[in-house]
Amino acid sequence: MLKRGAPAFHEHVRWEETLAQLVTQEHLAPGQGGLLEVDDLRFGSVGLFQAQPEWLVERRAGGPYVLVGASASSRARLYLDAHGRLFERRGALWRCVAGSPFVYLERRVAREGERVAPWSIEIPGRHGAALGRVLSIQRFDPASDVLAGAWADGRFCVLDGTADWPSAPATTIVVRGFGAVAELLDALGELDLPVRIAPSGHAIITELPAAEASAASGEATAEAPLVVSRQYAAPTDACSGTVVLRAGALVQEVRDERGIAVERGSFSATDVTLARRMHASEALAARVSPEAREYLDAGRYVRDPRRTCSAGALAEALARYGVPAFPGALEFEGLLGGLLCEPGGFGHRFGTLDMLLQYEESGISGKSAPSQRGGLVVHDAWPRVSWKWRQLVPVGDMVDTRLYVGEDGLVVGHVWEIDAVHPVAAGALTFLEGLAARRTFLGLRLREARIDADMGEAVGVALGLERCARASDRVRSFWQGEEIVLWARHAVAGEPAETRIAAGHPELLAAAGRAALAAAPRAMLRATPAAFEHLRHLGARVERTSF
Repeated sequence: MLKRGAPAFHEHVRWEETLAQLVTQEHLAPGQGGLLEVDDLRFGSVGLFQAQPEWLVERRAGGPYVLVGASASSRARLYLDAHGRLFERRGALWRCVAGSPFVYLERRVAREGERVAPWSIEIPGRHGAALGRVLSIQRFDPASDVLAGAWADGRFCVLDGTADWPSAPATTIVVRGFGAVAELLDALGELDLPVRIAPSGHAIITELPAAEASAASGEATAEAPLVVSRQYAAPTDACSGTVVLRAGALVQEVRDERGIAVERGSFSATDVTLARRMHASEALAARVSPEAREYLDAGRYVRDPRRTCSAGALAEALARYGVPAFPGALEFEGLLGGLLCEPGGFGHRFGTLDMLLQYEESGISGKSAPSQRGGLVVHDAWPRVSWKWRQLVPVGDMVDTRLYVGEDGLVVGHVWEIDAVHPVAAGALTFLEGLAARRTFLGLRLREARIDADMGEAVGVALGLERCARASDRVRSFWQGEEIVLWARHAVAGEPAETRIAAGHPELLAAAGRAALAAAPRAMLRATPAAFEHLRHLGARVERTSF
């Protein structure tokens, strides 16, 4: 450590020696890139900093801190301070997770050990000591410290906090013996505590269509007596539900704010079966166009009521971060909150509450490296951000672009890899409808041309195209016809205007290019190679390029 300019902490040396003895005495196979692997975590400083030497020391207030562990995906890293306390870095998040790495490892093994059901129960608030008393479970000192307690026996493991954050205002229960579940629910009833069940990271989940699973569940439980039920611990005010023990499984039903069941989960000793009906196109059927619903289905969007909330609850959540609840953010949440794509979809997710939850889960920093002039400014910490002196509120994530809304309702996109910010819409509804129109445009973009001027209206009139009012606003407008789409970006917030043309037929493309050049006598028309072949006859003002 000293040769690498890092501190040599006594507690660090003791921890590494203990790991080496454990691996040797127990004849454990060494971990990949470390001394020991537990689930997805790798421990052992030497192997870790040989792979990533820049991670070895974290220098910040109260430090320095030395690297002792990391997840296989590098999403989280563990550091030790001079007093032997363990800290986790997850994105921009930095927090103490244990009084020592020994306690952290014991807690991890207690939670992920053998004979554990592939799911866990979470209860709002810290009730570990009370549950230990009612269930007659002794405190498990090796996995307990000043941050969080642990209580364990052959039936249950009760932990203060959540799996990732011991200090969280929650209690986690891992079921080791499924036969004792009824006893657990009785204890929760005695304490009047609601419950929420979630699959664990190693659960094998079978997902069924809602109708099929509902029929199967009905047949299986028609004659089965209801043993006990508990109220579902709804994470937001946009959902509710129940948890019942029936036919050898815990059955959890989640309902949205309309009272419609959107998920039914069956959690047995060995299996997890989920039946979901969260189609975003159904939830928004009365509020958006058929084209938008088709877009939502194509992108495999669902609406999860556990990732959205009411306007009042969102304002309270933002206030905890010192961020104002702009009307545009509340509008965005009301229409698109909780929307996210299933695997195989577009990878997008929308809503301010979901963004705040993502921060708590992965530590969004909001910063770009390197930052650029005119880019996003992070004040103190995300989500307190601004652009061109406009304070912004996060409202969505589109993989490479994060979405924010300002006080005037302007929706902007931040391409964080290059720190570029640009207006994208004037509101939530035209934003969504614009995505649907943009999808049609992208289907034709092999033949695309652009001109640095706001020529959409002129070209649209020349070609007899009708402006798509549902997707157009003060930021951008669309004109659509058969096999052609015009997409005009208006000059807003000091950003340059631009008109894009995409057409499936060469004749349409040439007519649009001719109209654009006539309307903007000094502008150049830039075209993709496929489009250039059909526009080169228009003269020297057409240039070939790639977008």
